[in-house]
Amino acid sequence: GFLPLNSAVTFATDAGQRSVRLEGIVGIPYLNIDNELLNRDMGLVERGVVTRHRIPLKNTASHVIEVTVTVTPDPADAEMGIFVFEATTPTPTLQPDEAQAVELTAKVTDVQHKHFATFLIRSAEGETYWGSLSVEGGCAVMSFDSLQPALSPEGMLPDASNEEMTSPAEAAAGRIAARTAGGRAGRRR
Repeated sequence: GFLPLNSAVTFATDAGQRSVRLEGIVGIPYLNIDNELLNRDMGLVERGVVTRHRIPLKNTASHVIEVTVTVTPDPADAEMGIFVFEATTPTPTLQPDEAQAVELTAKVTDVQHKHFATFLIRSAEGETYWGSLSVEGGCAVMSFDSLQPALSPEGMLPDASNEEMTSPAEAAAGRIAARTAGGRAGRRR
């Protein structure tokens, strides 16, 4: 982005030449980018899944603007050869009043590790926008409730009829005895 020119720039030197060359653009930026979209935590993303963040760009100039986007991974990731983030633009040039979006993608290959990167969107006229990205690799964790009745700490099951605790063997014997007694009663002659 651009900073307002509301203060003077001074240089102090003891070198032989007393002039300094400065370059810059004075005026409204031609490249229109929402600054709120420049820093993004992409959150927890499943390993191997691609997540995307789009940043709309608009050329407000009356001439063509060339745009470059570069992504620089965190030095620790770069040192290990891990490149999680990529940036793409539909075309490197924006026609007058044209809008397109830079697409930043992340694809993690590990879990429980947060990755960081900075990116730079720059026009040939010198407009510069810095941003940051982060993403963490994750995986789904599933838990199932037991299909067996839960045992008390003593290894006993509650008896549904009177809330007394019985052992699993006693509970099973009681259910078998109840079924057997009911079956015999029905077969009497």
